[in-house]
Amino acid sequence: MSGDCPIGSILMFGGAKDHLPSGWLYCDGTIVSQHEYQDLFGVVGHSFGDVAESPEYDPNKQFFLPDLRGRFVRGVDEKSARDPDLSLRTDMQSEKIPATGVGSCQPDQLGEHYHTYTRIKNESSGIVSGNHWSLGSDDTSKSGGKETRPLNVAVYFIIRANY
Repeated sequence: MSGDCPIGSILMFGGAKDHLPSGWLYCDGTIVSQHEYQDLFGVVGHSFGDVAESPEYDPNKQFFLPDLRGRFVRGVDEKSARDPDLSLRTDMQSEKIPATGVGSCQPDQLGEHYHTYTRIKNESSGIVSGNHWSLGSDDTSKSGGKETRPLNVAVYFIIRANY
């Protein structure tokens, strides 16, 4: 790949994992050294995880690469109001930390909706112990899969770390 992409650029990569271009890292949420990738840290900082220190993570020496595995990427919405749940976005590493800029995440969601239908039902008791018809409404049976998604294809996301 050309050196024309600035540090911090994220691209889709259709190659195999063992053919990663020089200077690029997989966007898999790995914790990396601020010293080893100081140029990248200077650009992204803690945008992809701003959690407290732990035995595995020192925020003064390390940072998270973006974790874009199995996620759809969305442009940051600062003023267009195309992200109606902007206030519900959180840190990539912790859903307990509010965040709204680069690296912030939202869980999956299906837009509010309902399905109602009118039914005509034969009632076997009621009016003088005879049959009669009644109108009412019911809900449809559950259908669908485990997520709401558009037609998609999987690729690796990679980030320019150095030249």
